[in-house]
Amino acid sequence: MKKARIILAALAIFATVGGAFAFKAARFNGQPIWHATNSLTTVLNGKTYATFGAFYTSAGATLYISTTGISSTVYKTTATLPPTTVAATATDGSGATAPITTYSAVPTVTRVTTLN
Repeated sequence: MKKARIILAALAIFATVGGAFAFKAARFNGQPIWHATNSLTTVLNGKTYATFGAFYTSAGATLYISTTGISSTVYKTTATLPPTTVAATATDGSGATAPITTYSAVPTVTRVTTLN
């Protein structure tokens, strides 16, 4: 009888943990939302570098694609769009350049949430 109680308790714990994982997997896929920006900056060795153009970044408030939340048009990366490197120029006028990695993104209409 004691063995049966232990087995039932273990089964209840596994069911609870499995249910929690299933709930999280169904609601959130963990894919971050990107937003459009017209510049990218980075600081390397105390020097600021910047580049201007149409880019997508995940900086700022992080949102995730979800089955709940507010429906809106957002941008996301895909596995078929690899990261690209753009050249940024030093803002101090020295002409020095540095690479900044950025990502291509595609628009999609979905629901988003701040939870992950």
